[in-house]
Amino acid sequence: MKQVYESRCLLNGKLYCAHCGYRLHVATGKYFVEENGIKLRELRYICYGRSRKRTECDGQSTYAAKWVDEAVDSVIRYIFDSMRNIPKNEVINSGLTALKQEKESIYKTVQR
Repeated sequence: MKQVYESRCLLNGKLYCAHCGYRLHVATGKYFVEENGIKLRELRYICYGRSRKRTECDGQSTYAAKWVDEAVDSVIRYIFDSMRNIPKNEVINSGLTALKQEKESIYKTVQR
């Protein structure tokens, strides 16, 4: 059952506590019933260092996974939407410029 809960969290294993630096891991809370009648567990991210008493973490101990995942999802969607508005020629030219600079740097290194 543990894998089912973890797979429902977008950022499982990718978040770190801003106060102590330990990973935030997925934990389950109370059951709740969705509108369609499905019974699910509440998911949350918990600071590993604080929950296992490995550090004196003074930060927040739990974060609702639903709210964290929704916030990250909205930011990512905003970034992708703004990327669509960039003309393709600009993207190609900037990629070629970066590639050219990289090759020139390698060439100068080889000449030395």
